[in-house]
Amino acid sequence: RIYRVVPDNPNFATATTIAVNASPADLVLALKDPTMQVRLHAQRLLVQRGDLDLVDDLLEMIADQTVDEIGLNVGAIHALQTLSGLGELDQDSGQVFHAVIAALAHPSAGVRLNAIRVLPATTPTIQAIISNNLLADEDAQVILASLLKVSDTPNISSAKSIGAILSNAIANSTINGDRWLADAATSAGAIHAEAVLAATLAGEKPLVESSAGIVARIAEHYARSKPTPGSLAKIVAIMPNAKPQQLDPIIAGLSLGWPTDHLISLEHSHDDNLRRVFARVSDSSKASLARLATSWNTNALETEIAPIVAAFIARIGDTKLPVAQRLAAASELMALDPVRPESANAIQDAIGPQSPVSLSVGLVQAISLSKATGLSDRYLEITETATPEIRSAVVRAMFSRPELTEALVSAMESGDIQVSDLTIQQRGALRSSSSIAIRRRSRDVLKKGGVVVNNNRAKLVSTKLPLALQTGDPQLGKALFTKHCATCHMFKGEGNVVGPNLNGMSVHPKAELLTHILDPNRSVEANYRQYSVLTIDGVVVTGLLSGESLTTLEMIDPQGKRHTILREDIEELRPSKNSAMPEGFEQSIDDTGFVNLLEYLTQSDQFVPLGLESVVTATSAEGMFYRRDNPGEQMVLESYGVRTTHEVPFTLIDPSGGTAKNVVMLHGSIGPFAPTMPKRVTVRCKTGAARIHLLGGVGGWASRKPIKGGVSMIVRLRYDDGKTEEHPLVDGQHFADYNGKFNVPKSKFALDTQSGGQIRQLTIIPKRENVIETIELEKPDHRSSPLVFAITVERSDLQANH
Repeated sequence: RIYRVVPDNPNFATATTIAVNASPADLVLALKDPTMQVRLHAQRLLVQRGDLDLVDDLLEMIADQTVDEIGLNVGAIHALQTLSGLGELDQDSGQVFHAVIAALAHPSAGVRLNAIRVLPATTPTIQAIISNNLLADEDAQVILASLLKVSDTPNISSAKSIGAILSNAIANSTINGDRWLADAATSAGAIHAEAVLAATLAGEKPLVESSAGIVARIAEHYARSKPTPGSLAKIVAIMPNAKPQQLDPIIAGLSLGWPTDHLISLEHSHDDNLRRVFARVSDSSKASLARLATSWNTNALETEIAPIVAAFIARIGDTKLPVAQRLAAASELMALDPVRPESANAIQDAIGPQSPVSLSVGLVQAISLSKATGLSDRYLEITETATPEIRSAVVRAMFSRPELTEALVSAMESGDIQVSDLTIQQRGALRSSSSIAIRRRSRDVLKKGGVVVNNNRAKLVSTKLPLALQTGDPQLGKALFTKHCATCHMFKGEGNVVGPNLNGMSVHPKAELLTHILDPNRSVEANYRQYSVLTIDGVVVTGLLSGESLTTLEMIDPQGKRHTILREDIEELRPSKNSAMPEGFEQSIDDTGFVNLLEYLTQSDQFVPLGLESVVTATSAEGMFYRRDNPGEQMVLESYGVRTTHEVPFTLIDPSGGTAKNVVMLHGSIGPFAPTMPKRVTVRCKTGAARIHLLGGVGGWASRKPIKGGVSMIVRLRYDDGKTEEHPLVDGQHFADYNGKFNVPKSKFALDTQSGGQIRQLTIIPKRENVIETIELEKPDHRSSPLVFAITVERSDLQANH
């Protein structure tokens, strides 16, 4: 073996390179070397050479039962991985396989762990894991590997026994009390769901809260797999003799996960079983079981459901109850009994001018969940005596399903609903409908209603541009913003962040703003394009795509309401190249209104908060540095929106519980997430600045004391004449660590985070008075990962009044 000094790495005194021409005996010996890099190189060379003559030597190393002072046998660990790399563990028989099975009982947890990892995912492997009791091993990593191996082995011949074993494992506090082991148990249980649920129902021990949560998730996975009637019948047959503590989480999981389009027929021989179960479970489980019975095409619970339906109807009509409770009863009723007209009638009867407006509006939405016939006729009946707010709620609800939208167009054609009842967004939704027939009919009915959208947007902009030269009334402009724009846009602390945040628009020319308003599709950022989702149960959600995961999409509709949609529930997803802001805004306000609105949006202020929505890279409501679920790595604030610190107003983006990005996190060299972050982002400025205030001044792996620790971030100002100016921000001077109250001299403490951390404030003074086109935040070669939450430009009095 050959070693060489590594001068550029102070952590290692010797190199880890092994001569390529080393003998096989030397390579096997090197698997026991005290330096890990040497062992890894030897393992790699042995695998690359593919020399099977060394198998006996490797097996001898695995059989060695000795451990070092920290409980490891590194030679045995690398021998296991080498055998796997040589392909000697592709079968579950033979000398090598049995030798590795024997290693499952090795005194070193590291050897047991690696033996589990390299063994094939087959029944003999799982049987060996069970016989060695590794699901109750003293080492959590061994338990984790065992559970994951079970989850990788779907076709275990002894399925019944694996169900009982996993059920017992889930009841083990070591597993259900650990975040990662609980997830692994859920994964393993979901693969063998039928067996696990059957074993749980037959179990004697009641489930505690943590284990009940795992069982509920397994039941949900089972339901989403669309089980056959035969498979479900096996579960239902066991239910009557199970304890209520076992039944409740399983029924809850089945109800939550059962696909709305998966309708099966459960044999009538199980009707009595369902009635016996219904009599024994909690009220919430009764409602869930009743909903499931509808999907299972059984009338076994009709008699039992009737008093529950009656109770919900009574609560809806009880004027002494708070509105929230009456609306909750309506939602429960529709979830329990969406088919029968009587339930829809009860909700409809409570809608009207005699009821509180908030109740009527909520009931209009609740009734949209009904699957009774004639829903569109019901809505038209409601509009006959509806107040404007209720009428608007009806129109919104009629956009929730394609068949209701067709009925809406028909009602507009007949005059039962007026074009003026629709918002500009709703008119745009009709014009951009995926249905050619609806688009054609809508164009005609909108034209008859006086709404004619000029398709030549460039010509329209040219005609209206002189309005940008006029001076208007900002107070009247504010009223127009509140009425027409605040639903989607945030400006000066008012409104919703559905479309682009308009903070900072005051530095843009009126002509530019007018162009964006009149021709919203001229330049559309990808994150503000419109999407339309049709779910498998016929619901349509249109709006912005605000977030997505492996299993869900999150949409924000034009009213600012968030919708989380499971990917498996999506029938159709239609992205649009157009902006979520529809064309035709000129139909809503006249020329004088445009002048006043532009005046309000471009009012000169001393402080101009810049919008960071298009450049934020992370959400501070999740762990940002090592683990997403670690609260200590989160930076959650008491409130968001406009926050003033040290007399400077900042606009903070709400992370919405982790579903929205709200912070600029730049590249860092440590951890799993920071290296994926960008090294530079560019923020539009478009104004001169006396000072630039940054809310951030903290980062991952930043200093905890005043030092000159190197440049953590460079702020580059790019002026309108092409010249640039750099302001280096130093770790230990401007930047401090995020997760404590660590003080540094060139920034000030600004805000507390709920995890005990901090956000700091620092100021940059530009050297020139020219207009700054953009502000670039750039990460140099430094270990830290800097964070910026908000930027506010402070203009001089001369600039603000210009």
